[in-house]
Amino acid sequence: MNSKKRRERKQLITICIFAGVLVLLVIAYFAVRGFVSDGEEAGNNNPSDVGQPGTFDIIDENYQKVTALEYGYNGETLKLHIENQKWVLDDDPEYPIDQAKIVEMSQAVSDYGGFAKIVYDKSRVSAYGIDDPALDVTVTYLNDDNTTRSRRFIIGAKNNATGYYYFYEQGDSYIYAVNDSMLKYFEFSKISLFADSQTPTPNASDIISLTVEYDGGTYEYDAERDGVIGSEDTDHPVKKIMESMPKEANLQYPDLAAYGVDEDELSKYGLDEPSLKIKLTYNERTSVSASDGNATAQLKREREFTYLFGDHFTEGEGDDAVEYVYVCEEGSKVVFKASVDRFDGIYSAASGSGE
Repeated sequence: MNSKKRRERKQLITICIFAGVLVLLVIAYFAVRGFVSDGEEAGNNNPSDVGQPGTFDIIDENYQKVTALEYGYNGETLKLHIENQKWVLDDDPEYPIDQAKIVEMSQAVSDYGGFAKIVYDKSRVSAYGIDDPALDVTVTYLNDDNTTRSRRFIIGAKNNATGYYYFYEQGDSYIYAVNDSMLKYFEFSKISLFADSQTPTPNASDIISLTVEYDGGTYEYDAERDGVIGSEDTDHPVKKIMESMPKEANLQYPDLAAYGVDEDELSKYGLDEPSLKIKLTYNERTSVSASDGNATAQLKREREFTYLFGDHFTEGEGDDAVEYVYVCEEGSKVVFKASVDRFDGIYSAASGSGE
C-alpha cells in the first residue's frame, strides 16, 4: 500500500470515529434535554440550567427526628404521628400499626439523592406531573430546640426519555431527576399497614405444658409428668393441636374482625366465655454470638401464650356460605376470624386423647 492510500485510509478512520462521537453527543444531549422538556419545548429553561448527571443530596435529615408523616395512596390520605414512642394513626390510635414499615418510610424521606436539576418553571406543573403526583408526602422533623418543621416532597411524572421521575420540594427553586426508590416505601394503604402477629410454633420438645379447655372439660399435658414429646410421637394430641393452630394470628387483614376491643367488649364475640381455650407454656430459644464472634450459645426462656376461640358465625349463603369462629390472643385488643376447620382440628385432637 503506497503512502497516499495509507493517508486516505487514516483520514477515513478519523472521519468515522468523529462521526460516531458526534452521534453519541447528540443522543446524550437529547436525553438530558428530554428531562427538561419531556418531549416538549424547554421554554424558559436554558440547557445550562441542567445539572451534570451524578448523585447529590436532596434530603439529608436524621430519620430518628421524624415525628409525623402524611401521605396519600390510592385516593386515601394517611396521617401518622409518634405517641408514647410508637407510631399511631391520627384518626385511629388503637389501630395496630406495623412499626417497621413506618420506620422505613422515615428513613426513605430523610436520605435521598438526585441525578440532575433544572430551574422550576411554574407554567410546566402538568408536564412535571406535580398536579397529579405519584407521591405527595409531608414530613415533620424535630429540631434540636424541640420545635418542629415540616417539608413537603412531591414525586411527579416519569420522564420516558431518561427513566427518571420529577421530584419537587414545596418552595424550592428547582426540579430534580430522581429514581423510584422512595415510591416503594409508601405503597401502603391503611389495610396493608396492619401489624402482623404470629402464633408461637415451638418444637414439640420445647413445650413445657399445654392446657385445652372446652365444653366444661379440661385436657392437660405436662412434659415433666407425661414425658417430653419426641419426633416419633406423630399421633400425640399436642402435636395434632399445634398443627391445627393458626400459624399466623392475623390471617391477613381481611380476616380481622375488630381491633381496640376492651375486655368488657369481648362478650360481643363470645370471647368472655370462650368455647375453646388453649394455654401453651414453652421454652423460647435464642442464639447469641460470643463476644469473640467465634462461637454461639443458646439462651432459653420460658414463655406463655393463651389463645381463645369464641362464637361461630356464617358468612355468605348457600354454596358460598363459610363458617368462621372468632379468635384472639388473651390480653390482646385484636379479634380475628378463623375457619371453623381449625377449631374442629384442635377440638378433635384434644377429644381423641380423653380428659
